[in-house]
Amino acid sequence: MVKKNELYEKLVIHCVLMEAFFQADCAVLIIASGTGEFEAGISKNGQTREHALLAYTLGVKQLIVATNKMDSTEPPYSESRFEEIKKEVQAYIKKVGYNPKTVAFVPISGWHGDNMLEASDKVGIDKLTLQFQKVATFPVSHISCSKVRFQLKIKT
Repeated sequence: MVKKNELYEKLVIHCVLMEAFFQADCAVLIIASGTGEFEAGISKNGQTREHALLAYTLGVKQLIVATNKMDSTEPPYSESRFEEIKKEVQAYIKKVGYNPKTVAFVPISGWHGDNMLEASDKVGIDKLTLQFQKVATFPVSHISCSKVRFQLKIKT
């Protein structure tokens, strides 16, 4: 049974996400690439699917996919694991409405900082450079958006 506070916290988080999506030109979808973690996120009720669908539905037309925890793949920084994740995510985001050819896929390690601020030598630099070039060409709108507010009533 879900407690009232847990339900409230989940609703607040989703409202903040939705408000951010309404104002965003681009979304960064961060995916855990560890064994089991990616599979849970991309499963039928996984958060990876949910967040990609929400982003597109709420008007975010540009997407960057960051595959995090590449340092914890087997072997570490596995290019085959990155390509496996990329292939599966491309298939899903195409169903959602994104053009996979325009989506940048960037392998990262938040723990070690690889490819977070600067390109890392632990990942194929040529492929990564192409992805960063794709990101740099994303157009940004200059439309000012008014804040969207949500009021939720929770029946207890």
